[in-house]
Amino acid sequence: MCSPPNFFSPPFFRLPNLNYRAFEVTIVLSSYNNRLINFFDASTHYGWLFAHATERDLIRCGSDALCFRQEIVLQNGIRCKGMLYEMHIAVILAFLMHENISPTICFPVSHIKPATCFMTCDKTDPTKMQLLLICRTQGRFLHEYLFRTGSNSAMTLLNNLAMEAAGLAYEKLRCSAKDLRLNDLWTQFSTYRKRGDDKPTLEDIEELMILVPPRPLLSKLKINDKQKVMTVLGSGIQWFSCCDSMMKEPAFSPTQVFRNAHKGMLYVYYIRDKDVFLLLRLNLQGDLAALDLLSRDDRATIEEKAPLMIQRLTNYLLHYLWYSL
Repeated sequence: MCSPPNFFSPPFFRLPNLNYRAFEVTIVLSSYNNRLINFFDASTHYGWLFAHATERDLIRCGSDALCFRQEIVLQNGIRCKGMLYEMHIAVILAFLMHENISPTICFPVSHIKPATCFMTCDKTDPTKMQLLLICRTQGRFLHEYLFRTGSNSAMTLLNNLAMEAAGLAYEKLRCSAKDLRLNDLWTQFSTYRKRGDDKPTLEDIEELMILVPPRPLLSKLKINDKQKVMTVLGSGIQWFSCCDSMMKEPAFSPTQVFRNAHKGMLYVYYIRDKDVFLLLRLNLQGDLAALDLLSRDDRATIEEKAPLMIQRLTNYLLHYLWYSL
């Protein structure tokens, strides 16, 4: 669960000539206490969500708004169905144009008691986002209950609604933060570094392996093929020398090397044409301790790439053994 975000709540205001009222709150991104979310500003998060709307179960509403499909269930059992009506879109976009607000994310948060929520970037502070709860006040649903002056029940319900909306926003932000950070780290390790440039650190590769867990390469082989590869791997290779030699090969470049006083050496080879990393870990004695594949592809694609990576590695190892005779 996310930590409750900081809310700064101005008074309600009524939309001109319409039976709608709006409640505005500010979300401070750092209030979620999520390290990855804090790496990026609000506009960067929104850009990623808009670009990945379909896979993140979002609906693009025009060129600068998104609708969340999820259903919200408040603590009192009220179910807030994720359905957006054309009337809501027209009213809200008209309001935003009138107030000169640039919309970013829009998602409805109420069905039984109709309300629609917008998330917008704070133009004055890239670390904040705005939530606008725009509620229909026709009939008894909200006009006579939710906005009644001095109604503690109404304020409690609205606060719950805001918290649930913030929680829904958090789930989307967490997805965007993870993928954005993964892309940053992936670029660091797959890019040739110029002299004087900052190099990736051991902490960076450890974080990358948390975001994309390594997959044992030999586990993707059939038993007979695995035995053949194991024969090559156990043929007396001087692994420190071999790994250093691989670093000079364009097929395994760029390469990053990390030393751990307790675990030995970790070689991270980038395979550009397959966009994967080959990880070779040597123990303190210089023996091969682990052979893994790092890929951000789906499982089926990884199953296709793994045998090709093993073939490429074994071909090089045979070449190395031949010239080592």
